[in-house]
Amino acid sequence: MEFLSAAFLLGFLPACLGGFFLLRHLRPGACTGFLALASLGFLAASSALSLAVILVSVLVNRACGLAMARWPVGRTAALLVGIAGNIGAIAWFKFHPVPLGDSASAMLVVGMPLGLSFYAFKQITYLIDRHQNRAPDLTLPDYLLFSVFFAHLPAGPITPYRRLQPQIAALARQRIDPAQLLAGLALIVLGAVKFRVLSGQIAGLTVPIYAAAERGAALCLPESIAGSFGFLLELYFNFSGYSDMAIGLALLFGLRLSPNFDSPVQARQLGDYILRWHMSFMQFARDYVFVYLQAALTQILPLRSAVRRRVAAWGIAILVTYVLVMLWHAASWTALVISLLTAAAVVAAGLARMRSRAWEKGDGVLRRIGGHLVCLFFATVTIVFFRSGDAGTAMQIFEGLTRWPGVPLLLGGPAPVAEVCPVLSGTPSDLALLAVLAAASGIALLAPNTMRLFGLLPARPGAPVFRPTVPWAIALGLLAWLAWIAEAPLSGGVIYEGF
Repeated sequence: MEFLSAAFLLGFLPACLGGFFLLRHLRPGACTGFLALASLGFLAASSALSLAVILVSVLVNRACGLAMARWPVGRTAALLVGIAGNIGAIAWFKFHPVPLGDSASAMLVVGMPLGLSFYAFKQITYLIDRHQNRAPDLTLPDYLLFSVFFAHLPAGPITPYRRLQPQIAALARQRIDPAQLLAGLALIVLGAVKFRVLSGQIAGLTVPIYAAAERGAALCLPESIAGSFGFLLELYFNFSGYSDMAIGLALLFGLRLSPNFDSPVQARQLGDYILRWHMSFMQFARDYVFVYLQAALTQILPLRSAVRRRVAAWGIAILVTYVLVMLWHAASWTALVISLLTAAAVVAAGLARMRSRAWEKGDGVLRRIGGHLVCLFFATVTIVFFRSGDAGTAMQIFEGLTRWPGVPLLLGGPAPVAEVCPVLSGTPSDLALLAVLAAASGIALLAPNTMRLFGLLPARPGAPVFRPTVPWAIALGLLAWLAWIAEAPLSGGVIYEGF
C-alpha cells in the first residue's frame, strides 16, 4: 500500500486517524496499541512475507532487550546476539553470495521484505540504547509501535530508540497541537509534489536515456546532462519526497521522526554533502558504528603518540564506515572503489583543516563556489555509476558530454536533432520535461529545505518559515491538486525501498 494510493489516502489514513483520536478521548492507554495493530495491517496489505519476517524480528529483539534487563551478567551476550540477528537478516534477504570475480556486480540482489534494512537498523538502536541505559524500556504495545509504525516502515527515517521512546511513552497524555497537524498535512503535500511531480517527471527523461545507453546508443550533451545530473535530482526528490511524507504522517499522530535531507546539493564540502544526504542513516552510521569503531581503534593501534593514535583511529574509522555505507547501497567492486576514494577525500580535507588555519580563512566566495562545484561533480559521477547496470553504460553517459548537437540543429527542429540525439528529439514533450528538470534544479540548488521551513531543523537567518495563513493554504491546495493528477513515476515507488 503506497502513501499516495487512493486506498491509503481515502481509506487507511482517515480510519487510522479517526480511531486513534477517538481512543485518545475514550481510552488513552489503548491508542498506541491501536496504532501498532493498524501498522501491522498496513504491512500485511503490502506484503505477507514482510509481516512474517518483521514479527519474528520483533520477538527476537524484544527477547534480547528483556534478557539485558533481567540478566545483567549476560547483557553483552544478548546485545551481540540481537545485533547479529538483525545484520544476518539483512544479509540473508539482501544479498545472494556468488563467487567474487572481476565484474562490477559481486553479489546478486534478491527479494527484500518491505523496509527490512531500515527496520533492522532501528532495532539495533533499541538494543544498543538499552544496553547503554540511554532510555528506559517500553511496554509491549509501545515497543510494537516503535518497531512497526507504518509512517517510517517502508524506507525510514531511522529514528533512534532513545529519541522515539519518550515520545511514544507520552503519546496518550500529550495535548493535540493544531499547528503540528497543519504542518504534517503541509509536509505530506510538499512531499507528494516532490515525489510525484518532480521525481516522476524527471524519470520520464532518465529512464529512456539510460535504456539508450545500455543499448550502446551515442548520446548527445543534453541527454548526458539530463541522465547524470537528472538522475541525481530524481533520486533526491524521490527519497526526500517520501521522507517528507513519512515525517508529515508521523506529525499527524504527534510523533517527530528524524530529518532525512537538508538540501545536500547545496553543500560546499564533501563530508557535509554526505551527512546531509539520507541524514538519519548517516547519523546511525556515525553514532552506532563510527563512534564505537574509533574508540576501539584508539585503544589498540600501536602508536606511541596519543594524538597520532587518535587521528589514525579517526581516519581508519571514517574509511571503514564509508565502505560499509556504500556497500549497503550497492555491494559491488565499483561501490567499493567509490567509497574508498570518498573516504580518502574526506580524511584529506579533515587533515588539511587540522594542520592549517588558512584552510578555514580562505577566500570566501571562491572557496564556496569551488567547494560547491566539487560536491556536485562528485555527486553526479557517483550517481551515474550507481544508476548504471555496468561500467559500459556509465561510460556511454560520460562520452555523451563531448557530443554537442549544435545550435543550427536545434534551430532546425526535431528531424535534424534526432540524427544526433537518439532520445531528446526536440519535440514539445521533450522540451516540457527539460523545463521540469530546470525547475527542479533551481529548487534543489536555491530553495530552502522543507525541514527548515517547518522547524524540524533550525531555520537560517532571514529564510521563510511555514505559517498557517490563507496564502499558504491556497498554495498547498493547488500543489495537492497537482500531485493528485500527476502520473505515477516511471521509477516505480520509493527507490530506497529495495535497500
